[in-house]
Amino acid sequence: MPDPNSPERQKAAKLGVASKVCKVLTFVFFGGMFLGALTTQSPSFLVLFFLMIPMIILSEVFKSKELKIRCTVRATAFCVDTVRRKSGKHSTRHPIVEFDVKGVTHTVELSVSCSRDAVGDIYTLYYDPLDPDTVRPERRGLFD
Repeated sequence: MPDPNSPERQKAAKLGVASKVCKVLTFVFFGGMFLGALTTQSPSFLVLFFLMIPMIILSEVFKSKELKIRCTVRATAFCVDTVRRKSGKHSTRHPIVEFDVKGVTHTVELSVSCSRDAVGDIYTLYYDPLDPDTVRPERRGLFD
């Protein structure tokens, strides 16, 4: 069992905080853009827009690095269902998978997309030994 106070876990915690700070700043910049649009101050609108994009990217990078540090134990998971998530006009399906850790079955929704008939598919994922419900799916694809 890993030490919760190890330097790696502390680094992961700092990356998690950095990710949340970037999300808050994104929200603040978006609010500023909205107020700038209402008051017709277009230069501030553009500045905030170009500040918001790096914050969104940094937030995802920090979160990904945090999960890579925390989720170190490999497991094989089986897709038991799929769920459809809507984002604007588009929707994607995400697998709901089950995997066992020391005789306990954990069920989580993965952040990857899948097809409607993914039930029964096998996924490789990495989980946090201190919190098995925190998972990072093994990346599959052309650029991995």
